[in-house]
Amino acid sequence: NYLKLSVHGGVESAVVDVMTLLGSGNVGIGTASPSYLLHVDDAVAIDPSYIVASSGSDFVMAMGSQNSPGVAQEAFIGTLSNQRFKIKVNNVDKGTWTSTGLGIGTAGPYSPLEVVGPTTKTNLGTVSNQTITLSGGGGVGEYNQIGFGYTAGDWSPAVIGYVTTNGAVSTLGALIFATRNSTTASAPTERMRIQSDGNVLIGTTGATNTRLKVATTTASEWACQITHSGTTPYGLAIDCANNAGVYALGVYTNTGTGLFVKNDGNVGIGTASPTKKLTVNAGATSGDGINITGSSSPAIYINETSGTVNSSFQNDGS
Repeated sequence: NYLKLSVHGGVESAVVDVMTLLGSGNVGIGTASPSYLLHVDDAVAIDPSYIVASSGSDFVMAMGSQNSPGVAQEAFIGTLSNQRFKIKVNNVDKGTWTSTGLGIGTAGPYSPLEVVGPTTKTNLGTVSNQTITLSGGGGVGEYNQIGFGYTAGDWSPAVIGYVTTNGAVSTLGALIFATRNSTTASAPTERMRIQSDGNVLIGTTGATNTRLKVATTTASEWACQITHSGTTPYGLAIDCANNAGVYALGVYTNTGTGLFVKNDGNVGIGTASPTKKLTVNAGATSGDGINITGSSSPAIYINETSGTVNSSFQNDGS
């Protein structure tokens, strides 16, 4: 069973079916066999077909298909005028497209994508307080990523992401930063990660028991440099005053123990266990002691403020 609406342009004109209502309730416009509740079809594939709702000449909303320059027939939904297009849920705006871009949480975006989060944002990590949530990638080694830069191939030149390191229950992982030092279409390389325990790794991805670890394999390159070019400059401060631990500073060399500063103020060169304010372990090799050069006099100056100078020098006989 069906009902058809047909028209003709005159006595001698052929009758043309313009709408068909099937017994199933499906309505067809431009087709006698509608497959959906409302099925609109244009017999000429290259012609545009629209379902239009308008209010005067200022606002026209349409959905349908049309040709665009250089592309095949494409489906679309939107406006045919310079007016906003909104997506609503329960009559509440959820997204607004304007000539500028897409606004989520705002009806007037200033960029191609602007997202305004909830008004209450005091609970760190609570999903309902987040402006954007990237979810997924719950397996170990899987990523949630945001890519940056022009992409001519399959790879983004820079990425910020999250990598899962433990897939149990609600998972845990690390925040990563990656860049590509090449103009070819290749994968970026991880440069820095913040582990789930708060440790920061630069140039390495291995676990560490230090808050900051910097590693490099580039020849003749400092692993880290601290520069202060302002007035009254200070370099590096290490504060262990509130900790009764062992060491404030440790420097290792490729020959073994280098230099250590203990929390009691003792400094060890060649030893990790200095017992005096300065303890030097020259080792067993002759001539590996202390070498003082320069033209200043005296070369060694000892100032004892208590009034009594106690010093001892021993000649090794050479």
